[in-house]
Amino acid sequence: MAKSDSQRVKLSRFVDLARMYRGWSRTELSRMLGRDPSKIVPESGNPKLDLLVGLADALDWNVGDVAESVWSDQDSSDRIETSPFRELGLESLKAHEAGRYQEMLQIARRMRLVAKTPREHAITCNREVGAWDGLGRYPRALESCQEGLSVGCTDIDVRSMLQANLANAHYTLWHLLEARTVARDLIERLDLGPHRGEATRVALALAHYVRGNVARRQLDAETTDRAEIARESSAHLRRSVELHLDRAADFPSPD
Repeated sequence: MAKSDSQRVKLSRFVDLARMYRGWSRTELSRMLGRDPSKIVPESGNPKLDLLVGLADALDWNVGDVAESVWSDQDSSDRIETSPFRELGLESLKAHEAGRYQEMLQIARRMRLVAKTPREHAITCNREVGAWDGLGRYPRALESCQEGLSVGCTDIDVRSMLQANLANAHYTLWHLLEARTVARDLIERLDLGPHRGEATRVALALAHYVRGNVARRQLDAETTDRAEIARESSAHLRRSVELHLDRAADFPSPD
């Protein structure tokens, strides 16, 4: 693929991502960027600085990160990956446990090259979430959650982890209503049902953690029902602790 074609593809992905992130139509995004809806991405594939700045603003990214992603000569589509998906998945978990988040992100990108099923694609997205979260790139974590939930994976463990991470990503971005809604939905589906695996138990504990902390943050804005909100926060945080301790007893590990 020629460099100009590669850059056009990358820019098109950024445009689609910005629309999804903001919930805008192509017309609304083009208006914000000051461009014709049919000519947002230049034919040359070489964007002017104002386009990069506009996309960065729409995505809540750093302009340098957008520019690096567009102009980077590294194109994963040209790379041949020989390691099996499972092996890469284990490597990514080790990197996460050690706090090597940049390495984890690179491994997740390699996982993309060998992922063949919706489940493997969803797992890859979830590993990217862990890396982006560890690097403090919360909008990117949110993006990976949304992608993972959209690929058609039916595995309840994987989907539950992605949904819990989606709630947490909204929470870290101060999207309190979205965080509460996503966490509440997951809790309602899992709290009284059988926990099919360790990942589902982790997801449920994280959902209670998010729900409790959302309520804690809402105390600053609430003037009438502070006692009830405090009780809600305490109940969910205590439930999160119980679930983590139960899991630790059944699956002893440093994390």
